[in-house]
Amino acid sequence: MTRRTRIGLLAVAGFVVLVVLAFEGELRILLANQRPEDEAARLIEQLGVSDGDTVAEIGAGAGRLTVAMAKALPDSRVYSTELDPARLEDTREAVRQASLRNVEVREAAVAGTNLPDECCDAVFMRTVYHHFTSPPTMIEALQRSLKPAGRLAIIEFEPRGVWTWFAVPHDTPERGGHGVPMDMLLREVTTGGRFRHVRTVPDWAGRLYLTVFQRDR
Repeated sequence: MTRRTRIGLLAVAGFVVLVVLAFEGELRILLANQRPEDEAARLIEQLGVSDGDTVAEIGAGAGRLTVAMAKALPDSRVYSTELDPARLEDTREAVRQASLRNVEVREAAVAGTNLPDECCDAVFMRTVYHHFTSPPTMIEALQRSLKPAGRLAIIEFEPRGVWTWFAVPHDTPERGGHGVPMDMLLREVTTGGRFRHVRTVPDWAGRLYLTVFQRDR
């Protein structure tokens, strides 16, 4: 191996290390989170729900936030949906481990919520919206799942830092990378008059922001 080759390989290795460190650093910032119980309490306050109301989490992942919400609202019915089969089972297991009887876990749908019409006082999702392949279709479905004047909370992140370097297949060029610019999310959800914007919390957790909407019709 020549000296030039060694230098080249070292340069490439150094670049890869920097990319990995940058990605991990951005990921830690992005996913910075308090305990699920604390986040559930903050969400309950932002959504204006009380024990006995019906709520739903879209895209529950491993189910940590669903479980925390169900514990905080023991007399409420909590729906929890997830598209990925493995994570759907994780959610079911988390609910079983917590011995919760007020949670109904459902398989999610690509173009819908798979929830009954007008079943919920509030719906929330965490870093899920940017995965929607057809936001208008999902917004319409979310409206159908909410009771009149029901509230919708969306937790998302801006495509900043390492997230501007790449996009997944469903990302549109207008988003500028992976994630959703706050102004774009507000525009998409309120276009058509289905929802009105209630408030935004720009520093929800790490790089995450929270937007709250209310069903307008």
